[in-house]
Amino acid sequence: MTRFAANHRYVAVIAGIAALALVAPGSLAHADEAAAAKVDFARDVGPIFIEHCYECHGPDAQESGLRLDQRDAALAGGDSGPLFAAGNSGQSELIRRVTADADERMPPEGANSKPLSADEISRLKTWIDAGGDWPAAAAGGSSHWSFQPIVRPEAPPVQNTTWPRSALDHFVLARLESQGIAPSPEADRYTLIKRLSYDLLGLPADPREVDAFVNDTSADAYERLVDRMLDSPHFGERWGRHWLDMARYADSDGYEKDNSRPDAWRYRDWVIEAVNDDVPLDRFTIEQLAGDLLPGADASNRLATAFHRQTLTNTEGGTDQEQWRVEAIFDRVATTGSVWLGLTVGCAQCHTHKYDPITHHEFYQLFAFFDNGDEVETEVPLVGEPLVAWRRDKEEAAAQLSKLEPKLAQARQELTAKVPAWEADLKAKAATPLEFHPVELVEIASKAGTQFKTLSDGSYLAAGENADTDEVTITAKTDLPEVTGIRIEALAHDSLGGRGPGRTGHGNFVLGEVRVAASDSSEFADKHRVKLAHATADVNQNGFPPENAIDGKENTGWAIGPKFGQDHAIVLLTEQPIRGNATPNLQLVLSQNYGGQHTLGRFRVMAVSGYDPLIGVPQNVRDILAVAAEKRTPEQTQALVEFVISQDKPTADLAAKVEKLQARATARPVMKARVVTERSDNRRTTHVMHRGDFLQPQDEVRPGTLAALPPIAA
Repeated sequence: MTRFAANHRYVAVIAGIAALALVAPGSLAHADEAAAAKVDFARDVGPIFIEHCYECHGPDAQESGLRLDQRDAALAGGDSGPLFAAGNSGQSELIRRVTADADERMPPEGANSKPLSADEISRLKTWIDAGGDWPAAAAGGSSHWSFQPIVRPEAPPVQNTTWPRSALDHFVLARLESQGIAPSPEADRYTLIKRLSYDLLGLPADPREVDAFVNDTSADAYERLVDRMLDSPHFGERWGRHWLDMARYADSDGYEKDNSRPDAWRYRDWVIEAVNDDVPLDRFTIEQLAGDLLPGADASNRLATAFHRQTLTNTEGGTDQEQWRVEAIFDRVATTGSVWLGLTVGCAQCHTHKYDPITHHEFYQLFAFFDNGDEVETEVPLVGEPLVAWRRDKEEAAAQLSKLEPKLAQARQELTAKVPAWEADLKAKAATPLEFHPVELVEIASKAGTQFKTLSDGSYLAAGENADTDEVTITAKTDLPEVTGIRIEALAHDSLGGRGPGRTGHGNFVLGEVRVAASDSSEFADKHRVKLAHATADVNQNGFPPENAIDGKENTGWAIGPKFGQDHAIVLLTEQPIRGNATPNLQLVLSQNYGGQHTLGRFRVMAVSGYDPLIGVPQNVRDILAVAAEKRTPEQTQALVEFVISQDKPTADLAAKVEKLQARATARPVMKARVVTERSDNRRTTHVMHRGDFLQPQDEVRPGTLAALPPIAA
């Protein structure tokens, strides 16, 4: 069948419905009377049993041995014998009991169901008198029409044989002729294109398209108009929307956080493209349910599995992620059942289905198919406007690179020429090594009121109650002609329980921030602040490096865990030397605001003189500097050049900008999208869950299938 033919049938159905909608309400009375003469079990009888009888004679209870939810059991009857006599409602036990006096009438008094109405009793009599036709159940035990074999109906004969254009038209026309109604005349062309455009594209027709169609006198003008609209990208947008509703498509997670899903649109566009490309239904199904498992699965196959990524996601604090993973799979099973099987399989999550032939165990066999699927990110090609934006950004980056790359090359060349002079300067500074000198204490004060005792070695020992946080200010003097840094020694002591240097039970501390000032008087202000440029320590706890003590953040710091009960030190070098003769007064503020009583118990402050030219130089560069210039390999020489360039801020900033531009200029036209893929290892074992509770796993279950349905008749 061609695509046009299939959609022409759709148009014919729409036209037929429109024609019937024009019929006056009373004109169909005769048809209603004819329909009433034939009672259909599924439509007219089964619902009576469900509403009035299942409470005592259904799947959960079979009082007096009678069960009415299964055909064979019902026809066998119960303790009172057969349920009815086919063709003779007057001799049927069923009719006798629903019309009996209160003592014997069914349903009995006190039951949740009320007695049958006169209309319901009449339907039962009519059904029995007509033979009591109760269709045999399809596989699984259901007699519902949806489980019966599909049989292609014969097209009914019609009087006006020239009107139908397809087999479907025969059914529409036969109904019209049975009511003595002639088909409506064909609509004018303005109306036809308007209806067709809304039906196929969901948009009003373009005025130019309207004029072209109205003025097109060719015999196949309408067919070609349909083809043009089917070829429009808007066709997929119009009809893909219905599938997206079934796929529970959304741009956010739902629940309390309702975080956005910025990549969700990519699956939406996959659906639109699939509709526009006439992807066959079997392929459309396979890719969305298991595209990642196809041999040689490509990005499009994997993207299709985002059908089952559309579940809600709960990221609220305190949630059990396993619970919500299981909830997502429940949703995937239920959605698969409703979309592809037309069944409410979700009921079997907690118990065997009462109305559809699905057991509790079978539900978890289906659940097992999805249990080892995980949400992951995968790369998919950019399309549409994002692809246009990528091309635009690539061109802009290339244009900027053409201007900045020559500048960077020039800067690198100039700095490369300066490497020998930089290395000579390092050697000159190394002639004045670092030395540590005691300072003369003027005052030590604690913001938290901690008392300090000065020991004979010049260290300070904290006493009294340990505060949760503290800030210690030390004022001291030095006679050094030049101060290039401060050394703070954290020392263990017997009074700290043999641990220390901190006052916590385990001996740790967190030196949050160190501030230094230098003044020629006892007055200190912001203008006296000294910038600290480098920090090194003999040890540091993971996540608490010495640099944290000079990063300007109160919630970070230097710590020593797990090296407790030992002496340690941190050296903080100034950006510019302090001229001691001109500013002999020093002020140190030791901020210890991390909390949890992580304060220093014993420490000593030393002034630093001299230089460490290798402060801030990584070990690999230090190793290169230890090798004579004439003996270095080309790789070592280049690594030294790269380090010098990285220390020149303007050049380093320019290099970073060029690197970002290069990444933009060479970026691939792809994006990340969230999909579902089968895990290859650490596979989960699926269990039947008692009443659908993930905390109550029972028997192990493996993937399986529902009972086979009968084949479609030719």
